[in-house]
Amino acid sequence: MPIPDFQALLLPLLQLASDDAEHTIAGSAEQLANDLHLTEQEREAVYTSGNGLIFRDRISWARSYLKMAGLLESTRRGYLRISDRGRTLLKENLNSLNLGVLKQKYPDFREKLEESSKTSSSAGSKLPSNTLAVVTSAASPRDTLNTAFQQWDNALKQDLLERMQQLPWQAFERLVVDLLVRMGYGGSFAEAGEAFQKGNDGGLDGVIKADRLGFDKLYVQAKRWQNGSTVGRPDVQAFAGALLDKQASKGAFITTAKFSAEALAYGSRQVNLVLIDGQELAQLMIDYNVGVNTESTILLKRLDNNYFDQEL
Repeated sequence: MPIPDFQALLLPLLQLASDDAEHTIAGSAEQLANDLHLTEQEREAVYTSGNGLIFRDRISWARSYLKMAGLLESTRRGYLRISDRGRTLLKENLNSLNLGVLKQKYPDFREKLEESSKTSSSAGSKLPSNTLAVVTSAASPRDTLNTAFQQWDNALKQDLLERMQQLPWQAFERLVVDLLVRMGYGGSFAEAGEAFQKGNDGGLDGVIKADRLGFDKLYVQAKRWQNGSTVGRPDVQAFAGALLDKQASKGAFITTAKFSAEALAYGSRQVNLVLIDGQELAQLMIDYNVGVNTESTILLKRLDNNYFDQEL
């Protein structure tokens, strides 16, 4: 099953706390994951940004909203249990629970949400345009930011691909050299660039150092093809043959196009060959800051429990 959104976790989390015992985020997440029959992959799934477990984060947001509504209460650091209001709500035997229901039942909760929205609006220019809608959405604030991040990232990758496809082939090869150097291959930019200029040998565009000392080599094929083009198995097989002739242990076929299913299947059987298509190439450029720059930085802060636990 897909990982439930944070609103779908409101009622299960409140029901979990109905035993009047203290509960932690970690313990609640483990028990709910078992109750929902989540797979290990779903439990360990992380956001695209790489920061935070998705399921654990959604449990945390569900807990925060239940606490804001007065249905859960803090007992000590990191621990919560059900409140009298929470027990009363569970007696209604609800089939589901969401923020809309909480806003209708509890005016104080609605006021807190409205106040939170006003506070966010004052800094809205620094946040994605859909962030303020989270209080009526099934997505948690973290999910909303992650979705906005993905949309921005996808648009940027498309822009990068379009610009790469417009480059002369010499400029595209320089881009590939720059990326490989940023990734730790090729020694210096000058050394890697010279290696490419000496390439075009037997189906290979270049050969560069695979480590800083040059004990191993990386053979590269770089193809700037237009949008909609597909690299087929014959091209990949020819490159693999060139690697075999050179007795090469490492090869990278890099293109702005896509690889056909047959090409991917063939490449997956070659232990010394990596296929990098346009989408992956664009992502690597973003990851290693090639052809991109940082427009703005958003700092997300959370409560520092250690500060409040120390003796002031």
